[in-house]
Amino acid sequence: MNTAIWSCITGSGSCTRRVLAVTVLALASLPGTTVAQSWSAHISAGWAASTFTGDSDNDFVHRNSLAGGGGATFNVSRILGVRAELLYVVRGAVARDAVIDGVATQLEATFSVAYLDVPVVLIARLPRTGVAPYAFAGGQYARNVDARLRLTSPGGATVEEGDSSIASSDFALVAGAGVTVPFSTEEVFVEVRYTSGQSNIRPDRPDAPLSNSSFVLVAGLRF
Repeated sequence: MNTAIWSCITGSGSCTRRVLAVTVLALASLPGTTVAQSWSAHISAGWAASTFTGDSDNDFVHRNSLAGGGGATFNVSRILGVRAELLYVVRGAVARDAVIDGVATQLEATFSVAYLDVPVVLIARLPRTGVAPYAFAGGQYARNVDARLRLTSPGGATVEEGDSSIASSDFALVAGAGVTVPFSTEEVFVEVRYTSGQSNIRPDRPDAPLSNSSFVLVAGLRF
């Protein structure tokens, strides 16, 4: 019988150290697993399509805007990671023939709400060289930094003012997917995410809650 194994059975020798060493080597040999954990960072920019969902007299359609920011990922292994970001995204919606205070009008109402998003998600990657897909899901806190309402008449005249009726913060669920492609010593990526607001962004109307809903498509550089 192997001397190291016999030492463990009989209780002699440094059995604990041997078992620990074998365990670490076994974990390191698993596909997609690495003993040394690491960090990576990224920047991204793209496009967001947002609307409001919930109870309303208006039929909201999507409004388009730019989005961008950056973040960092703690890579637990080649397969799993935890990512946190800080993003600037303008959400909102458009209501044509808007109903204002219960009165139907011919005005187009454009709601614009600028948020600083802080999503924290779990990422699962397919460990492969070349084009590598990944998926992610998690939660998000968003801070309202500016909310505005623009009314446009059929003739094109506009009036814009601040909108204090929008809640100061929002909580949401986030899910998405993307692909990475090697680029020199770094990686470029393209991803799409869906954000489903879980808060009533109109706190003065608990009887008719509205929530944010948005798709965000970005491209970026990971380094």
